[in-house]
Amino acid sequence: ALVEFTKTVDETVKTLDAVEVKSPLVVAFKAKTKEVLTLSSSIVADSVKVMSQPTPESQNALAEKTQQLIQEGNVLQQLQAELQQTFGE
Repeated sequence: ALVEFTKTVDETVKTLDAVEVKSPLVVAFKAKTKEVLTLSSSIVADSVKVMSQPTPESQNALAEKTQQLIQEGNVLQQLQAELQQTFGE
């Protein structure tokens, strides 16, 4: 399941890379989306590792990555709101 998830994320990122955009706002949204997807994939892989061999260090590293994902997700939501405001729904 993890391999399939990672493969899907990689394919999604490649698809995003193939989309050519001109608007700086859309470019920022696309870049942040790729960043969030890649970080999410990394967290899922790390979670599997931590579950199989939990250590305080690995748990702390996972918690830090999760916090980063939350912050980046918030930025992505802000960009999405800006896009909706600029281009409509």
